[in-house]
Amino acid sequence: MPLSTLGRSDWVSIMSPILQASLHKAGVCRSFPRVVVFAPLKYQGLGVLHPFALQVFHHLSVLMRHSANRTKTGQYLEANLQSHQLGTGTSFPLLQQEPTNTGILASETWLKRVWIELDSLGIRVEISSPPLSLHCADDRLLMDIFIDALVDQEDLLWLNWCRQFLQVTTLSELITADGCSLTAASLAGQPSGHFVPSYSWPRTRRPGPSHWDLWRRVLSQAVLRPYCRRRRLLRLLGPWSDSLDRWTWLLSRTSSILFHRSASNLAIYRPINSRSHKTFRRDLHHTWTGPLPGDVQRASVNLHPRTAYVTITGTAPVDPPDPESLPASILHLWRELAADMDDDWGWVPEYIYIEGDEQVLLAALEKGKLRVISDASFKQQVGTAAVQLRTRRGGHVIWIKCRTPGKREDQSAYRSELNGLLAGILVASWLCLQLKSLDKPRVRVACDGIAALRQVFSTWPLSPTAPHFVLLSSIREALRVSNISWAEQHVVGHADRTKTWQQMSWWERQNSEVDDIAQGYADELIATDDTIARNPKFFSEPCALYIDNEKVSCLALASVDEAVVLPELMDYWAAKGRLAPETFRLVDWPVVHRAMKSLKPAKQRFVTKHTVGMCGVSKFRKRWGLDSKNRCPLCGLEEDHLHVPRCPSDRAKTQWQLLLQELQEWFQSTTTATPIAQFLGALLCTICTPSNQPQTQTRWYRLHGISSSALTQVCEAQLRLAPQCLLEGLIAHGWADLQQQFYRSCGSRRSGNLWAANLSRQLTLIGKGMWKHPNDVFHSDDNIVHQQRATALDRRIHAEFEMGLRDLPRNLRPAIRRSGLVEVLRLPLADKEEWVLVISEARRKIRQSLAGSYD
Repeated sequence: MPLSTLGRSDWVSIMSPILQASLHKAGVCRSFPRVVVFAPLKYQGLGVLHPFALQVFHHLSVLMRHSANRTKTGQYLEANLQSHQLGTGTSFPLLQQEPTNTGILASETWLKRVWIELDSLGIRVEISSPPLSLHCADDRLLMDIFIDALVDQEDLLWLNWCRQFLQVTTLSELITADGCSLTAASLAGQPSGHFVPSYSWPRTRRPGPSHWDLWRRVLSQAVLRPYCRRRRLLRLLGPWSDSLDRWTWLLSRTSSILFHRSASNLAIYRPINSRSHKTFRRDLHHTWTGPLPGDVQRASVNLHPRTAYVTITGTAPVDPPDPESLPASILHLWRELAADMDDDWGWVPEYIYIEGDEQVLLAALEKGKLRVISDASFKQQVGTAAVQLRTRRGGHVIWIKCRTPGKREDQSAYRSELNGLLAGILVASWLCLQLKSLDKPRVRVACDGIAALRQVFSTWPLSPTAPHFVLLSSIREALRVSNISWAEQHVVGHADRTKTWQQMSWWERQNSEVDDIAQGYADELIATDDTIARNPKFFSEPCALYIDNEKVSCLALASVDEAVVLPELMDYWAAKGRLAPETFRLVDWPVVHRAMKSLKPAKQRFVTKHTVGMCGVSKFRKRWGLDSKNRCPLCGLEEDHLHVPRCPSDRAKTQWQLLLQELQEWFQSTTTATPIAQFLGALLCTICTPSNQPQTQTRWYRLHGISSSALTQVCEAQLRLAPQCLLEGLIAHGWADLQQQFYRSCGSRRSGNLWAANLSRQLTLIGKGMWKHPNDVFHSDDNIVHQQRATALDRRIHAEFEMGLRDLPRNLRPAIRRSGLVEVLRLPLADKEEWVLVISEARRKIRQSLAGSYD
C-alpha cells in the first residue's frame, strides 16, 4: 500500500463484492449505506476500516518515518521535494502548497499524487526543507509574482517553462547589478550569464515565440514601470545579500579591471580607452591568478556578439566589511528566537534566568563539567518542567521553567519529562555556540524519567505511531545538529520522600530542587486558570503533521480514518435529518466511543442498524419478504424505527415506563446529580409526548458543586439534539464534567467520564428494550396481526365442524370425530393454519372428483 495511489472510488469498487458477501453473514443488509459501513465505531458505524484510509496512513508513515530518522529513503524524499519546489518555483515546499494553484506546475510523480490525496482530506505534512534563496533586499520569487498577478493556470504553465529554460527562480536574477532595471537578455529569452547557477537544473527545451511574448507581456505588467523604455522596475531592489563567488562579472574601480569568472580561470577586461568607464575589451594575453582586489563589486554587462567587447549595464556598491561578531549570550539568543515565534511556529522555554556568571558555566562546558538536571510535573492536564544547568561546585546556575506544549489530551507526565529534556538540550546548545574550540564538549543530562531518557538518547529508529513522536523527533534533531557529546544519567525521583537531605546524593538533591520548581509553576498556571498550552511546530522539528489544521503529536490510524470517512458521514446524517453539521459537533463522541466499546458486537451492530433505521421492523421485514404487511405487532400501524418508542398501544407504554423506571434506579445507584437526572428523564418523556418540553428551571441549579451557567449551557446543547438521539446514546458535551463536579463536591472518587459512558450505554439499552418488546410480540400469538388471522381461522374451523363428515375422505374423518371443536381452537396458530389447510384442501378435491363424475 505505500506505493499504491488508488483513489477512494477505486477502493470502494474493490470492496464492493467483499461487502456483498460479508454483510449478509454479519446479519446486516447488503444494501446498508457504505458510508456507515466504513464509519468508525466511535461514530456508531460498523467500524470496517476503509482501505483508502489505510493507504493514506501508509503514505504518511513513509513520509514521517524516513524524514525524522534521516534514512536513505528520507534523503531521496527530501531531494524529490527540493526538485519539485525548484520545478514549481514557489516559496513553500510541495506538500505545503495548494494544488489548485501550483498543481499544474508539478511533475507527475508519486509525491505529487500523495500531495493531492492529502490536500483533498485536509491533511498537511510539513517536512523541513531549505527554501529557495533570495539574493537581495525586497527580492521575490518569480512564480509568486505571477500568481499574485492572477495569471490563469495555462499561462502559468508556459511562464514556468520560460523560467526553467532561463534557469532562474527570483526577480533579482533578471535585473542589472544596480537593482534598477531588467536586463535586455531576460526579456529576450536569453540567459544573462551574470550568475553561477545555484541549483542543478534539468535540461529544458526552448519555448516557442508565443510563449516568450507571454513572458515579456506578463513580466512587464507585473514589475516594470509603465511607458518606460529603459525597463526600469516599479520598485528598486535593495542591497545584495548573496556571495560574490556567485557572480561571474566583477568590477574593480581602483585597478579599472572587469573580471569574468569561468570554470577554469578569471578573464580580464580592460577599458577601451582612458575615458571609457562602461565599455571594456578582453585582454587575451593575461589572466588573473591572485586574490581579487578588495574593492570588487558586482557588475552586469551586455555582450557584443562576435567581438571581445562588453558594456557594463550596472554595478552594485562594494560590500561593507563584516563586523566582528561577538559571542551572543543565551539570553540574547532566547529573546531573538522568542521574537520570531508566532502561534503556530517556534517554541522556547517561557522563563530563563542566570544566577551567577554565564562565563563560568561556559568554561565548565568547555572542560566537560557542565551538568543538566531536569524534572517535570503533571496535574489536572497541565504539564510543566524545570531545568538547571550547573557544575557540581559553585553557585553559578542557569534556571529554566517551561510549560509543556501540545493539545490538552496529549498532556502526560512522560511528555512533560521529554519537554524538560528538550529545554535543557536547547539552552546547552545555545551556550555551546559561544565556544571557539572545534572540539565537542561533553555534557551529562540527568532526569528521573528512565523511559524518556532511553527514548531520547537511543539510536533505534522512531516510529511515527509512537506516543509523542513529534516531540521525540524534535529532540533527536536538536541532538544531531548540536556540537556537543551527550551522556545520560538516571536519577531516582522524589528521593526527598524517603531520605533526609544529608542522605541524598548530589544528583538527587538537584532533582528535588527542579521538581519543586516544576510543581510550583504548575500550581501557578492552574491558579490563574491558564491551562491551555500552545501547540506550535518546534524549531528543530523535522516533520509536522496537521489534520484539519490542527497539529497532532503522532500518527494514528484512527485519526486518518476519521479524516477520510467523517466528511461523508456528516453529509449523510445531515441529508437524513439526523444530525446537522453544527449539532454533530455538540455530541460527546469520546464518551459515545467508550460506551460502544463496552457493548457486545451483536449490540454494537444493533445500535448501528437502529441509527440508520435498517433494522428488524415491519417496514424492512416487508421489503425483505419476511412479512406480508407493514404493520406494528402491537397497534397495527405502519412500523419503522421511529415508531417503536412512540407506539400508542398500552403494552408499549407499559414497557416504556418500566425502562424509564430502570433508568431512574440506575441514576440512584450511580449517585447522579438530581438536576441531571430530572432533565434527562423529562427529555426522554418528550419522545412519547413531544408537546411536553423539559423546562430548565432555576431550582434544578441550586445544587452544591454544579455551576448553574454550565448546567444551562449543557441542557441547551442537549435540547439542540433530537430527543431520538438519546435512545441512540448520543449525549452532549459537558455532562461528564458536570457529574465530575458533583462527585468532587460529595467527596467521591468516582469518574465523571465513566459515568457518562455508562449513561450512553444505558440509553442505548432503552432503545434496544423498546425494539425487543414488539419483536417478541411479533413472534408470538399476541401479535395483533396474528390475532386477526386467528379470529379468521376460528370462523373457518367452526364452519368445517358444521359441515361434519360430508365430502371428507375416510382417512381424515377421525380428525373431525376424535378432535373436538374446543380442542382444535386451542391449537397454536401455525397448527390451526395447517389443520384448516388440510381439511379444506381435501374437501375441495372430493368435490372436484364428484363434479367430474356427474359430467
